Amino acid sequence: MILINMWCVHINKLSYVFLSCHSVVICFSVVLIVCFNHSCA
Repeated sequence: MILINMWCVHINKLSYVFLSCHSVVICFSVVLIVCFNHSCA
C-alpha cells in the first residue's frame, strides 16, 4: 500500500515536471514565432 502511494506521488511529480516543461516550450515557440513574424513584416 505504501509502495503504491510512493509510486503515485512519483508519477504526479513527473507529470507536473513534464507539464511545466511542456508549457515553457509552448510559450517559447509562440514567442519565437511572434518575433519572427514581426522581424519579417
